[in-house]
Amino acid sequence: MYAIVFELHRIAPNVLTTVVGNVTALLSISDPERRHAVVKLLGRLFYSPSSDIGSKFGSCYCKWTERVNDVDANVRKTVGRCLVKILENKGSGANGELSRLATAGLTQLLNDTSAEIRIEVVHNICDLASESPSKVSERSERALKKTRV
Repeated sequence: MYAIVFELHRIAPNVLTTVVGNVTALLSISDPERRHAVVKLLGRLFYSPSSDIGSKFGSCYCKWTERVNDVDANVRKTVGRCLVKILENKGSGANGELSRLATAGLTQLLNDTSAEIRIEVVHNICDLASESPSKVSERSERALKKTRV
């Protein structure tokens, strides 16, 4: 089902108007596997270069970024990967709020209790900075310098 929803955004994005809110409601389900699948789907929709779902559904995007505090490390790791992709694909400008929230989420993950997650986020941000320095904010750079790995 999640694969179908993702493909719908390419061919009929207007259909997702009712779907995105319903999918976002599943972010708080207790089953970690299903929650992870929901986080992954929404992340892909938000970072897709051809999608403006993050801008259109700002409240859903905000709820999704809160998963940086999820109890499940796999969920936090996936959110971290997607947040870097959002910075990579969306940049700033019209997507300033998306970038601001992505940077805030990544800053939180740089202080995660899991060293594995902190290290992965550091690597992903550094990779992005080496490819596109303008897509990594000063706030992210300061947070990187303070990160203990």
